[in-house]
Amino acid sequence: MSISSIIDRRVRKPSILFRDVRTIHRLITKPEVVTNFGVKIQVDESLPQVIKKNLYAGTYELEEATVLSSCLTKNDVVVELGGGLGFISSLCCKLIPSKSVHVYEANPQLKPQLEQTFKLNNVAPNLSFLALDSETCTRDFYLADVFWASSFVKPQDGGDQKIDVEVRKFSDELNRLTPRPNFLILDIEGGELDFCKNVDLSGITKILMEVHGHVLSQAQIAELESILNSLGFQKDQGLSDSNVWLLAR
Repeated sequence: MSISSIIDRRVRKPSILFRDVRTIHRLITKPEVVTNFGVKIQVDESLPQVIKKNLYAGTYELEEATVLSSCLTKNDVVVELGGGLGFISSLCCKLIPSKSVHVYEANPQLKPQLEQTFKLNNVAPNLSFLALDSETCTRDFYLADVFWASSFVKPQDGGDQKIDVEVRKFSDELNRLTPRPNFLILDIEGGELDFCKNVDLSGITKILMEVHGHVLSQAQIAELESILNSLGFQKDQGLSDSNVWLLAR
């Protein structure tokens, strides 16, 4: 994203114009810490350029944060699969107590960033470096150069580094937690179809999910929605778009 490309936009809404001015300022000053949705994130030099640009622009997890701010209530208990930089989980902890937020991240390389984000925001969600799925096992996990592309889905070019990751059975893990989570946040880079097809979602009443259309075909996305509908989940059309779904039952 160049400064000139921002300035050259012809049609703007006031909120977008504010974001553009802020982005230009951040691109020029390159702050070490940015604050989006009240959450502080360290813009570390080790981060890929595309992620730094999203953080400066305020577009990193923008849709998820917008929806979450509208639907998370004080009675919700969150289980997040795919912690990333800790932005969404930190936002959760600013809306509900940290003890009500459980974060599971399969990529151990993200531990420094997650812990740094939680420290910056003075929050302390329950953090585990493992994955949850339909059974307890060990699985191959593929690490991408840009962390948000890392997943259990094998890349077509076969170029990503592979590691072994501990997996626990989703229902067993949730039964262990008190109170039991009811709100699932799912960002697992194309693994959402297999996950929803195979796990027991008993007790989950809300799902905030990123749907990865660059990994899943349109037929698979339709299958995903059909599976969730059969379980009683309905998409909130006002808060969902093609990439981010909010569902409830």
